[in-house]
Amino acid sequence: MEIILREDAINQLSKISFKENEGIRIATEQEQSCSLFVDYTLIKDQQKDSDLKILANGISFLLSKSTKEILPERLYINFVNPTGYKLYTDEEILKANMQLKINM
Repeated sequence: MEIILREDAINQLSKISFKENEGIRIATEQEQSCSLFVDYTLIKDQQKDSDLKILANGISFLLSKSTKEILPERLYINFVNPTGYKLYTDEEILKANMQLKINM
């Protein structure tokens, strides 16, 4: 899997200080009704033993196995001031106007 950070996202995420074994978790929550809905969240978090760690522009991204199965092979992250982060693929926007949460 490849995470591609756009310049504005690199600038914004580079302002964050990370301790050892910390990174940005891409979390998902699924709802199933007559269709499948996936909600995405970005969280500054501690790495868990079962996490997949992906390095993009020197920033660690953390994914659970179930999140990795949902995401495409290429994922883009951008930052648009003042609305927040945008998570998207070559085909679609997964979520826009995301704020980074701190889970510490």
